[in-house]
Amino acid sequence: MNKQSFWKKTLAVTAMAAVLGTGMAFGGAVDPAAAASGSSVLKEWGSAAVKKASDQGLTNVKDAKETRDGYTLEVPELMYDGIQLIMVVNHPGGMSFPKILIDGKALNGDAAKMQISSVPVSSKGKTREEVEAALKGTSMITFRNAIDPATGQYIFPDQFELTFEAKVGKSKEPLKVNIPVKSIAKRQVNIQPNAKKTEQKFSYEVKSLRMTDVSTMLEIHSKGQIPRTPQQSANKIATQMFYDIVDDKGKLIESEIAIYSKVNPEYKELKLYSPVDSTAKFITIKPFTCFVNKNGKAVEDKNGNLVKDYHKALEMKIQIAK
Repeated sequence: MNKQSFWKKTLAVTAMAAVLGTGMAFGGAVDPAAAASGSSVLKEWGSAAVKKASDQGLTNVKDAKETRDGYTLEVPELMYDGIQLIMVVNHPGGMSFPKILIDGKALNGDAAKMQISSVPVSSKGKTREEVEAALKGTSMITFRNAIDPATGQYIFPDQFELTFEAKVGKSKEPLKVNIPVKSIAKRQVNIQPNAKKTEQKFSYEVKSLRMTDVSTMLEIHSKGQIPRTPQQSANKIATQMFYDIVDDKGKLIESEIAIYSKVNPEYKELKLYSPVDSTAKFITIKPFTCFVNKNGKAVEDKNGNLVKDYHKALEMKIQIAK
């Protein structure tokens, strides 16, 4: 499944959930129909920037392994840039929900917004049992913009020791690995614009903009009814609001993964994008909606691309501090 297909599926489910009034949460997901190949999961599934970091040898973790009573827990890859921490965990036979410590202090999983996803495998030439066993063997664990809700401070410092502990397979006792972690980011920008735009009964506010060599993160709070436009109709149901960003040269910055709250008139979202060029003086946020029909299918143009309905009145320019 390519990114366009993933977006179509996400848009359809999100919009129809809004129409039906159901609550639904979305996180990072790995396409179950695709096949993981090669020795690097981050090269296979990471964003372009994460793949680049992996190519540069910045994501490998050595000696992060423990074997006991025939079971092995291993973290072969890890990437941390101050915004997101992504780790690959090998756990043949399955894994219990992990316990994670930062410099010896237990991590609050809710505050850290931890996501765990299985890494898919090819079913070609394998029995169902072999595929199911392989799916239990590797996970990708991601933390994005981990903030302590009590203090508002970021949980992960630039450098720390991460302890990862979990039962593997039928092990009686948890296995544990200790991993020294250091941010690979050479550039860090942290802006709190607190800038707001309104159109009709809809408004959104950009609470923060964080940028590194690897990631761009927008924190956006929005509420209200999606503005009505001429493109909307009985068979073109508008989705929730999405946000493209372009740099000062008009280059579209690739969107990575959107993290949603539940579907309702108010959202508190973290939007993850590829890095913005370090020479850019500003970015422009371009809010848009897409459409699904009554059957929940994403509306496409003649070339098979999603139809985007941009809301010009909601565009916002944010200066980047140097």
